[in-house]
Amino acid sequence: MDWEAVGAIGEVAGATAVVVTLIILLRQIRENTKSTAASTAASYMQAYSAWNQGMSDPAIARIVRIGSFHPDELTPDESQAFFQLLSAAVPLWEAMFYMQRERTIPEPHWRACRHDMVTTGSTVGGRRFFEGLLSFYDAAFPEFANEIRVCLDEHPTYQVLDGVLIGNPKRSD
Repeated sequence: MDWEAVGAIGEVAGATAVVVTLIILLRQIRENTKSTAASTAASYMQAYSAWNQGMSDPAIARIVRIGSFHPDELTPDESQAFFQLLSAAVPLWEAMFYMQRERTIPEPHWRACRHDMVTTGSTVGGRRFFEGLLSFYDAAFPEFANEIRVCLDEHPTYQVLDGVLIGNPKRSD
């Protein structure tokens, strides 16, 4: 066997080793991507659960209830608190929206978040809040802005009459 044949065999072996290494590397990248996506989704679900848990505080619940159904009855400080409470949920909703599009969170998790968006947008105060966001989100996150619009159109605005929550077919747009 001459040196040329040995060199050719070495080149074939080297090329084969590179291909095998690339295949192994691709598999590891795929596994790492799945693991990272699962970890990210879990982090967002924990943050969303913490946000929801915060709503159980009676003072916060009162602000959310009045801000949702009678926003004009809030004091300026309560209005700011209501705005901040809803603002804290928006990045979570947005992240969940994009994660469900990439299929990195289970569908039931997205449905729960989307239900909260629809419910929030179905109140007078929630609708005002979302409509104020749309001008920003149209430019920066048009797909998410469209999802907000769909949520707003999905439900009539709720009202409270004599302490009873009812749907109003004539939305207060």
